[in-house]
Amino acid sequence: MRFRDRTIGEVNLFCRGGGLSETQLGDARLLASLATVALLTHRALDRREAVVQRLQSVLNDRITIEQAKGVVAERESLTPSVALQRLRDEAERDRVTLSAVAHRVVTDQERRARPGPPPGS
Repeated sequence: MRFRDRTIGEVNLFCRGGGLSETQLGDARLLASLATVALLTHRALDRREAVVQRLQSVLNDRITIEQAKGVVAERESLTPSVALQRLRDEAERDRVTLSAVAHRVVTDQERRARPGPPPGS
C-alpha cells in the first residue's frame, strides 16, 4: 500500500492451488487502494481532531485568564492591564503557567462566592 512515494502498509493475499487471475489481481489492487485512502483519511481526521482539541484548550485557558484578570482587577481596584501583570508576576514567581494561576484565582473566587452552611449546622 503506497501513497505517492510513501509506504503506508501492506496487504497479503493467500490463495490455494495456483495464482490469482488478472481480474482477481485487479480487484486486490483496488481493495489495497481503497484501504490506503481509508488509512490516510483516518490519520488526517486524527490530526484534525488533535488540532481542534488543542485550540479548544487554548480558548478555555484564555477565558479563564480573562476571568481571573477581572477578579484581581475588581478585588484590588486595578486596571485590567495591571491585574494581568500581577497574574503574570505570580506565575513567574511560582514557576507555573499563567493559566494555572488564573485557574487558581477563579476557583478560589468561586469557593468564596458559594454560600456556606447555615450557622449551627
